[in-house]
Amino acid sequence: MKCDREILRKFLSDLNVNEKNVKEIMADLEPLYVRAESGQFTCGAEPNQAEAKQALKLATVWKVKKVVFVSLSQPLPQPKWMAEHVYRNYLLANFMTELWASRRASLGDCLWANARQNRLDEGGDLRAILRISILDNLKYSLEPRLKNGLWDSLEVSIFYRCAYALAGKDDEAAKLSPLLRLMATNPIIGEKYAEPGVWIGLKA
Repeated sequence: MKCDREILRKFLSDLNVNEKNVKEIMADLEPLYVRAESGQFTCGAEPNQAEAKQALKLATVWKVKKVVFVSLSQPLPQPKWMAEHVYRNYLLANFMTELWASRRASLGDCLWANARQNRLDEGGDLRAILRISILDNLKYSLEPRLKNGLWDSLEVSIFYRCAYALAGKDDEAAKLSPLLRLMATNPIIGEKYAEPGVWIGLKA
């Protein structure tokens, strides 16, 4: 389903976000628009570790020591004794529940905490525009197994990239640019439980 990019572009411009910032926001969102329109959100190969860490360090005040990327196609080695159909059923039944349980906090929680420190308005009008422009389609593109644990991190990353710009906090808005681009291919789901500074992301 086609996304309405123009409604967001016009909303930002009408509220006096300068044209350079509007273009940068729309460029950052474009890979996510493409996934939303495809109807199927797919992850990419494991990204460069240094670039992933830098994207997180810019976006959050929380500690970032490393990012562990979990493969959606083969998250756990298949035991030699386990039949293929049993292995697949096991993954379907248990993998996502165990993955979400391995987080201390989601990326969305972290970005929300940062925004509170920066006294950022929650922006009801912006949320409504984002739903029409990209969020509804993007949510539909996620596999059911991903929605519960991934959606808040995706939604909040997109929201705050725009919200900081609307608030005139250009430096904070720009810090989210590398993270948003990372989220389009290798979403970060949160910080690992009991290991501060270790983050969990997804790969193909």
